[in-house]
Amino acid sequence: MSFAPLGSSYWDGRSRSFLRVGLAVIVASNVLGAAANVWQDQRGTWSHPMAPDWLLNLGGSPLVGLLLIVALLAIGQFARKPGQLAAGALALAAMALLVEADGALNEGPKRHFFAPGLALLGWLAGLAFARLLAWRSGHARADLTAWQEIHAEMGAVAALAGNYVDAAASKLLHVGPGWANDTTLRSVILSHHPLGDGSLAGQYAHFVAGSAAASQVLAVATLVVQGGACLMLIGPRWRLLAGLAVFAFHCNVELLADIGYGPARMTLLLFCLPWPLFLPRLLRRWPRAVAFFAVVAPMTSPAVSRTQLLRVSALVLALVAATVVTARALPIRAYTALHHSYSGERSGPRPQP
Repeated sequence: MSFAPLGSSYWDGRSRSFLRVGLAVIVASNVLGAAANVWQDQRGTWSHPMAPDWLLNLGGSPLVGLLLIVALLAIGQFARKPGQLAAGALALAAMALLVEADGALNEGPKRHFFAPGLALLGWLAGLAFARLLAWRSGHARADLTAWQEIHAEMGAVAALAGNYVDAAASKLLHVGPGWANDTTLRSVILSHHPLGDGSLAGQYAHFVAGSAAASQVLAVATLVVQGGACLMLIGPRWRLLAGLAVFAFHCNVELLADIGYGPARMTLLLFCLPWPLFLPRLLRRWPRAVAFFAVVAPMTSPAVSRTQLLRVSALVLALVAATVVTARALPIRAYTALHHSYSGERSGPRPQP
């Protein structure tokens, strides 16, 4: 008994080049931003006290330029053609190192860098999963490019959705339902938004900060929207609705607390909007641009039995569980616990440039 192809998407029957190239552009902007931060920063009393010297020494080092070149070359190769698992992994590793160095040099990692990295990780995981399925079914040498990219797309969407579901779950696990009380959001607004801001955004923020009811409604909506991100996996329309809800959440947070998360919003729009339904018509005067949305030949997909799928899924789950258990047992657990610490060790005065 063969297992049906994975999921459904607005991209079914079309090339996914636009998704891959768009993701590469967002990841490249991430890499440039992280590299600029590391190049400009130096270790100090505010840096992570447990960070190794080699990581902290990247601050202002010429090695940052080398890492940037390696990352951009890998990103270019990833964007150039489908199935570039090794190039994507190299780009992800270089970006992760730069983001980690930035976090170690400063008061912890900047979370706005996370969403594109997660999407790239999910894309690569989807590719690896598809290749493992093809190998187990005896079709490893067949041309399965389109079939693999279906899994890559769904892997990226799953990683994005998991990011927000995890955010909602962590609030409930660490604080409980009381997180959605009438004071949580108000305290965030008052600690981030200038009191003297007379703009429309400032007036809106002051209204929410002064209204217990509005603050609580928005806090409850935060949990609902973040937890509802799992709906992105059901189908294209649910992905559009859930993705736009999370996008609106980010826009609201920027208005209230001036926390933008621009890379996350760009990644959500890339994977959740129905680009193939309207962009080809808008770009019809530019054939090269329309080629990103080209109709592809009928997909070649291996006959994967339900037993083979279950075995591969069980293997992947076992690897993930082993990774989580190992990470919790290693000293890295203590290291990451200080990532967002604002103790005196990490908040000393900075020298003026």
